[in-house]
Amino acid sequence: MLFNSTGKIAIVSLAMAAYSVNAAERSRSAVISVNVRPEVSLQRQGDAGFLLRIRLAPQAHARLWRDSQCGSPAPNAHVVSESGTFSIAMSTIPGSGNMVCLASSDAILRATIPVAPVPAP
Repeated sequence: MLFNSTGKIAIVSLAMAAYSVNAAERSRSAVISVNVRPEVSLQRQGDAGFLLRIRLAPQAHARLWRDSQCGSPAPNAHVVSESGTFSIAMSTIPGSGNMVCLASSDAILRATIPVAPVPAP
């Protein structure tokens, strides 16, 4: 029996190649699809502000303003251009009226909340 160092390397390489082929035959692949949808939560934060949690669709933004009817966004509405959690002071929300209104540019999200806290019954 003659094995030189080159022969040993060849045998080890052949064994590793056989193991790799066998492992490849046992492997499986899968595709995972995640659908993240736009979402909004607008809550009072003390007497002078609001907590906004928002997840926007790609390329969308939201507008936040005060109004009594919450129809169309005010021209000077506060713009939210990215998803996230924001503390927003009442003094920074433009407009007048008894509601804080939010609408996304893609018309998927809408939210309203009274400016003043609703008294407990």
